[in-house]
Amino acid sequence: MSARNYYVEKLRSLDVIKPGMNLELETDDPEVAGNYRSTIHDILNNGRVLKIAMPTLKGRIVPLPNGTRVYVKVPDKSAIYTFYSTVMGYRKDDEGFYVTFITLPEIVSKVQRRHFVRIPVVLDGEFKLTEAEERVKFVTKDFSAGGAAIVTSEPLVVDTIGEVVFDFKTETEIPPLKARVVREAGRTEAGGFVYGIQFLDVDPPTEKKLVRLVFELERNLRKVR
Repeated sequence: MSARNYYVEKLRSLDVIKPGMNLELETDDPEVAGNYRSTIHDILNNGRVLKIAMPTLKGRIVPLPNGTRVYVKVPDKSAIYTFYSTVMGYRKDDEGFYVTFITLPEIVSKVQRRHFVRIPVVLDGEFKLTEAEERVKFVTKDFSAGGAAIVTSEPLVVDTIGEVVFDFKTETEIPPLKARVVREAGRTEAGGFVYGIQFLDVDPPTEKKLVRLVFELERNLRKVR
């Protein structure tokens, strides 16, 4: 059984999605492509519609057009609930604030956080920003099939999405991986910047390669010890 099958569970949306929860909306629509943040205000229409705060991108409110398809992630302690949705439009609510409405499916996916084995290992790599040719070199503090902790000599911006390439020094061939900087994790004693990155849009074959690679790296670490 693969890691993906084992850690993804299907649940009724009304059992887990509640007002007050934060959410992220990701869309590749050319006119409004990006990763937006919002908050659930209410659940309407017998559980089929979410009333949410106007989405923001880097602190700026962005009205998403009616019909925009979005991939929604709702974090909740040890899990993330995910589903696909469609923007139904936006308007002022009864209190005079603009809000957005999106569809809510009957079933959502529950994905356990940190469901991949994470090992302490030093790997060289480069982070290529998608909006520029700039490449930021880094070394890892730890690595998993879902992401890594990296140390850079220059600061990165949280929510930056780019492409990472690792020097695994193994025969396993891993293509460049799309990744997001998800958090700052302090500084090293030498002054380096520590960040957590999450791999995005990893297809099943590549995910299996990453899982096998982690086991291989872990086995090599045990031999050294």
